[in-house]
Order: sequence, then structure tokens, then C-alpha cells
Amino acid sequence: MKPEKIAQLRSYVSIAERLSPDALADLHGARFDFRAGAYEMRLAGISGTSTMSREAARESWVRAARRKIELAEANCVGHVASADDAKICGRCGLHIDDLRPDEADPIPHRRHPMPGSVEAGMKGGLGYDEMADPILAGSGPVPIVPREG
Repeated sequence: MKPEKIAQLRSYVSIAERLSPDALADLHGARFDFRAGAYEMRLAGISGTSTMSREAARESWVRAARRKIELAEANCVGHVASADDAKICGRCGLHIDDLRPDEADPIPHRRHPMPGSVEAGMKGGLGYDEMADPILAGSGPVPIVPREG
């Protein structure tokens, strides 16, 4: 996907999060349809659907646009400065500040506690009681001990 398209999607996502479906249709040309029992919102080549309401279709569109942006970023073979702005990738449109770690969590994409951490729940373990399951007993990480001599 072209960087211009990604930049356009980024701006539409922030707009779509704040505006009502009616405002999106009037100001930005979003199309809302009701077909076969589902509401559909189309904007910038992305669609979102819901059987509940136009508002839910808007939320579905926001999620779909975010997935498209994340996919473009993940498929970028290497970030290269664009000709217009050195802080924006010329291939995927990612801004360099989006790569910086969050101050609250220096490892932003960590989903599970690191083995052996305080968050894991036990010293040197994997976050569960290994002895409770005899099949898993002893299958945890091997402790590292200093060598003597």
C-alpha cells in the first residue's frame, strides 16, 4: 500500500473516532448502507459492517482501517526516510515517533510476563505452578549458576 494511502487512513481514523456517522457522511463522504440486515460504512476503500447500528459500523471501520495500517507497517521491508519528511517512512508512512517505546512500558509489545520475572508469579518459573502438573514438572527454564574456578 502506498505511503500516501496510509497517511490518508491515519488521518481518517482519528477523524472517524471523533465524529458521528452523520458528520462523517456529510463532511468526508463516508457512505452508509443497510443491506441484508447489516449496516455498512465505506470510506477510503475500507468497509466496516455491523448488524447493530451505523455507530457500530463506524467502530468496525476504525478497527479495519487500523488493521490495514498495521499490515502495511508489518510488511515494510525496511523503513526509509521519505522525500517530504525525514521522520516518515517513504514505504509505509510510519512516523518515527510511533516506534519509540512508551515511557510507562519500555517493552511496548510484550503481552505476557517474562519468565522468572516478578510479574510471572514465581521465581524462575513460567507464571504457573509446574509441580501441579506432573507432565510439566521439571520442564521449566534451567537456572544459570556462576562457574567456579
